[in-house]
Amino acid sequence: MSQVNILELLKADSHRPEHKQVSVREFYDLYKTENIPWIPHPHLQRNSNTWPKGMNQKIIESIVTNKLVNPIIISNQPDGKAFILEGAHRSDEIVNFIDNNFAVYGKKISQWTACERELFMRKSIKIVAYHGLSCRDEEDIMKRVNLGLQFTIGEHINATPSIPICNLAKKLGDRYQRTLIENTKCLQDNIRGESSLFAFMILRNFMDKRMISTEQPKPEMAAEYLDKIEEYRFREFSESDLTHKFGLLMRVFEQPPLPSLKLHAGKYTRYMVMTIQHILIENPNVRPLRIRRFLEDLYTTPKTFRKGHQMGYISEWFDNVPSSNPSSVKKCQKRGEAFKMWQDIMIKNGEMM
Repeated sequence: MSQVNILELLKADSHRPEHKQVSVREFYDLYKTENIPWIPHPHLQRNSNTWPKGMNQKIIESIVTNKLVNPIIISNQPDGKAFILEGAHRSDEIVNFIDNNFAVYGKKISQWTACERELFMRKSIKIVAYHGLSCRDEEDIMKRVNLGLQFTIGEHINATPSIPICNLAKKLGDRYQRTLIENTKCLQDNIRGESSLFAFMILRNFMDKRMISTEQPKPEMAAEYLDKIEEYRFREFSESDLTHKFGLLMRVFEQPPLPSLKLHAGKYTRYMVMTIQHILIENPNVRPLRIRRFLEDLYTTPKTFRKGHQMGYISEWFDNVPSSNPSSVKKCQKRGEAFKMWQDIMIKNGEMM
């Protein structure tokens, strides 16, 4: 049995924090004062370069809209200093904005009206202040407040059902996750909304009728991608039309590739999937089975003869499969030309209408 005295822990008040709200103006003065300096903890705060691009703007927007939920956690020291255990990045960017170092809503604060500046400076920030913490206590608090996982882009999409395209992306991602995991390399699992992100990318391309989203966005692009998601809040679209087009794309890959194709890990690659979407956008009436036939004609060609092949469509495809960024829009378009060349041959030979 546990030897911990739970009752004593519950009754102890030694680490009871002080909760308060201060205005942005008061926060700025506290942060900048020389008498009681607020500084990031010298050992526990992460490097400011770890923050994704655009996150500073999100923080200010959250203050403006009263949605800055997480408090700034500080540890007051006997010498008057206040170590910031959680929120140093946020604190720096609030101060940087007031110091006119970056723009929010397209304007630096000096370009806001006097009324706008005053209302902003009256907004509230939550503070949780501890006194008398040991170094070990500070370490423990820092680790505990960072136990949670930050949202992935896919999880952001799942958490935004108020945007119709996000809702549809989650629905279609869930519906076709098995196809994506078993037959393609677009998805390894669907633990953190990965299928929703993939579906969102595909839906964007179909909505715009061109390839604008082909390569997996990096985690540090999260803040920028949130803006992209928000751009679709009021976009009108036909759910049935997008669902049909998404389904056509998935039909190409609903069966695993033939063993004779000898694809890497026996699955269709991401660049193949994105190229096929480009082909479907350019040729909306083409049948999925025709596209599978095209892929089979390509990949039954022995690897040693693929580049520079006498059949133009084969060389056009494989000459445009670089070792890095093969899913780029430009390369998808170039490989799409191979399908046109193949289709012309099929028509000439009387094999298709």
